[in-house]
Formats: sequence, C-alpha cells, structure tokens
Amino acid sequence: MAVDPFASPPIVTVESGELGIAAEPGFVRAAASTLGGTVLTQVRSRRGDRLLKLTFSLRSRFGVDDAAELFLELVPRFGNIILVKRETVVAAAKEFSPAENGRRSVLAGQLYAPPPLPPDAPQVPKLIAATGISREALLAFAESDAPLHDPLYVYRLQGRLLQAHVVALDGFSEAICTREPCLVDVLAELRRQKHEGLERDRQERLRAGVLKRLGERDRHVQAELAALEGRRRDAAQRDTLRLEGESIFATLHALTQDQRAQAKERAAKLFARYRKLGAALPHIERRERELRSQAVALEALGWEAERVATEDLADLDATVAGLGRRATRSTPPRRRRKRPPF
Repeated sequence: MAVDPFASPPIVTVESGELGIAAEPGFVRAAASTLGGTVLTQVRSRRGDRLLKLTFSLRSRFGVDDAAELFLELVPRFGNIILVKRETVVAAAKEFSPAENGRRSVLAGQLYAPPPLPPDAPQVPKLIAATGISREALLAFAESDAPLHDPLYVYRLQGRLLQAHVVALDGFSEAICTREPCLVDVLAELRRQKHEGLERDRQERLRAGVLKRLGERDRHVQAELAALEGRRRDAAQRDTLRLEGESIFATLHALTQDQRAQAKERAAKLFARYRKLGAALPHIERRERELRSQAVALEALGWEAERVATEDLADLDATVAGLGRRATRSTPPRRRRKRPPF
C-alpha cells in the first residue's frame, strides 16, 4: 500500500513489491517500528469524508492482543497520516500545534481527534452541477449504497486519464468513457501517470541543463577566439615596431648623448615587444585551432543533446565539461634526500 497524502489529489494505491522503509527517518521509521509484524485487519471510512482508518492487530506469544490505527486524512492541501495507539498519537507525517490550527492539533503524545466535518452538507461540486443533478438527488445518491457497487465512469483522452466519478459527467465529449469496477485500479493508473509526467519533467530539465552548459561553453569559446583575433592583429603589425626601432638607431648620430640614451631605451622596448609578439604567434595559432575544434564539437554535441536518449545525457554532459579542460603538465614529485642512517 502506497499513500501520498500531499499529492493533488491525495491518493492511496496498492503497489507490487516492497518499500525500502528501514533507512527512512522520522515518521516512516516510527510507523515501520510500530506496525512491523502486525496484520491489517480492518479498513473503515467515514461517510461524507476523505478519512480512512486502517487497523493493524498483533497477538503476542502470550496471547495478548494489541492494535494500532493508521488514519489517512486525504484532504486536498491538508493531507496527513497519523499513527495512533490506544487513542494517542504516536507519530504523524505532519504535526501542528493549536497555534498553527485553531480547530485541532496533531502532536505526538496527545489524544487523536479526526478533522471535524463541515456543519452543513457540502455544496454540489461544479463538475456534477454541470450535469443538472439536484443537490437533494446527489445527497440521496451519496447516502445509498449505489456508489459502492455501481461501476465508475472513467474518462480518458489519447490514453491519458482525465477524470473518474460515480456519476456521469458533462464536458468530456471528446474523451472516451468506460465503466470500471475498481477505484484502486484507477488511482494506481493516476499515480503511474503522475510519475511519468514528473519523470518527463525531470528529463526535460536535465536536457535543458545540458543545452544551457553547451551554450555557455560556446559563448566562452567565441569570446576567447575574438580575443585571440585581436592578439593576432597585434602580432601581424609587429613589423612596424621593428621598423620604428631601426629608424631610431639610424638617427642616433644626430642626437646628443642624453638623447641617445633615451632613444636606445625606447628602441630596446620596441624590439622586446617585437620579439614577444613574434614568440606569441605560434601559441595563438595553436590555441585558435583548439578552440575552432571545440566549436565544431560543441555544435555536434548540441545537435545530439536535443535528440539523445535521457540515459545518455550524463555522459554527454561529462563530454561537454571535458572540452573546457586544458591539459596540464604534471610536475614530477620532488625527490627526498635520504637521511643518513643512525
């Protein structure tokens, strides 16, 4: 049995397989400890309310009977699960004090009080009101045993569950309506559908994250290529530095001694800049080749990221991260001098 009291709507389903609750903290661990070894002996509901009471019984080896109750409050936006023993709250999925809720509180160690029913009969829901059924007819139908035995009206569109109810609904003319006997099966289908939707959302977020990182990496590559292009233009104009330095040396004979010292210093700086730019040119060209290769790879990865299977996105993301790493020269460990023996 799987309970999701905080879903919209809160649901209880019967699932195959075992739940891994041993390592879960908090309420789940308390419930597992209390209910371990017990047998579900009774399930009851309160008429006109979304409250289920599950009774779990246990007989000790000395023949002493004991029981615990699990109350499932399946109220939209206010769902809860409360474990009760001898009318006292043992644990709850969501505890709250009187300061947080003026109508009731749920705290471990206190007596359990179910949520109060509304003082007046509930209004006819909009979906049912659209069918034209009167409030009196609906209340009479709810008080009868027909909702417990008549098949449900279940509406699907393109294979997706839209709605299920004990009465026929209007507004679903494009959907396919079937009559089905078991609400538990319908709820299990709803749970699978919601899970598949959440999984699709997770996959799309993962894919969007990979595409975002690809875009960021591509912008970084293009910015570095633009900066290298500027450095390349500077390197291409280095001959003007050499010519300027040579012209300075050609006119030294016409200068005073102080002027010649300053001119030589100026020429030395020009030649140093000329040599530096010339030495940088091979590095610029090599880095440009690396970045252009990355740009081509990023374009191909972007095409794949939009089409690759979800299970391969992590590997593709690692490939994107690897494109930004430069190979670093490993420094050999410093050898320790051997200490002389004592």
